[in-house]
Amino acid sequence: MSDAGDELRKLAADIESAPDEARPLIKKAVGIAALKGKRAWQQAVSGRSYLGAYVPSIDYDPVDSNLSTDLGPNLNRRGAGGLGIVEDSPSGVRGTPQRNYLQAEAVAGPDLEAGVQIAIDQTLRRLGL
Repeated sequence: MSDAGDELRKLAADIESAPDEARPLIKKAVGIAALKGKRAWQQAVSGRSYLGAYVPSIDYDPVDSNLSTDLGPNLNRRGAGGLGIVEDSPSGVRGTPQRNYLQAEAVAGPDLEAGVQIAIDQTLRRLGL
């Protein structure tokens, strides 16, 4: 897994312990970062004509009560989510791993960190701290 993915997991652990007052703003920050990550992943894939049906399957789940979401190919949506196998090309698949998710991590990670910091700052101002 990439360093960006490891950093996101560490940030996620910190987010889960956020005070109740900050949670609505952090939820918004997570959603915005996921949307930007989705768009970056779709853009990375869209340049490959043979993956055209894969693009619409890339989405993210609504941010849940744990302030987390799942970003990536969705088998239950339109498009060809099953083509997500091209990302890491496990054994038995011929072809070079695409790893388009790295584009999403590169965009979503910094955006999430900035968004969470804004959420914390806004919460502290609201609390008069």
